[in-house]
Amino acid sequence: QIKDFIHFHPLILFESKTGICCSLCDGSIHGPLYGCTKCDFYLHKSCAELPPEIRHPFHPQHPLTLTPNLQIIHHSSLFFCGACSKHCKTFTFYCKECRFNLGSECAFLMPTLKCDSHEHLLTFFKKVEQNHECKVCGEICSESVLRCVPCGVYFHIHCVAVLPQTIQIGCHRHPLMLTDSLVETSSDEFYCDACKEQRKPNQSVYHCEDCNFAAHVYCAISEVCLHPFWLKDLAFLWVCYI
Repeated sequence: QIKDFIHFHPLILFESKTGICCSLCDGSIHGPLYGCTKCDFYLHKSCAELPPEIRHPFHPQHPLTLTPNLQIIHHSSLFFCGACSKHCKTFTFYCKECRFNLGSECAFLMPTLKCDSHEHLLTFFKKVEQNHECKVCGEICSESVLRCVPCGVYFHIHCVAVLPQTIQIGCHRHPLMLTDSLVETSSDEFYCDACKEQRKPNQSVYHCEDCNFAAHVYCAISEVCLHPFWLKDLAFLWVCYI
């Protein structure tokens, strides 16, 4: 058993339990877990072993403390992640001095993109909760964005990078070509074959003409953005933390 600072009682290690969600990240638990059956409080083994304090490039000036939302329930402004603006439903990493909140998901992100037009590294976010203006073109960034968290600024991907004309993603066997727009006249609805969600016909897509496979630009880019050895054709540098 362990004594975790975010719970009053010692937590017992269980080999496995079914139908249990982690009280920290809200994800389903499969495999070993720590729990308090008296309080119905359970953690992934990895979540239970998180450090009580971290330093993060999103807020470099101070350390961030692992904090249950129960401790800040009377300060609603603290419920929003300072990186992605999403509502923090579970635990956060928090700077009391600056009232800066970092959601548990964003705590594992690292800025990895070097752009010539900005002094700091940028981080890719597949979706942000609120609309923000792109620092380059002034238009609204509503979905996938690159962001400098310390500066609080946002960039369209296409405003700071030259997207490759061809791309290879894991969910399709052929290379995809960048296409300005793709309108399928046989249908009134248009879907991304990668995420299965609707797409706008006037938006750029990655397309395989042979298979009529179309993917949102952000679906294709978000896949390769997570790969540490790719995107050599983009007009920014990737920083390796390994």
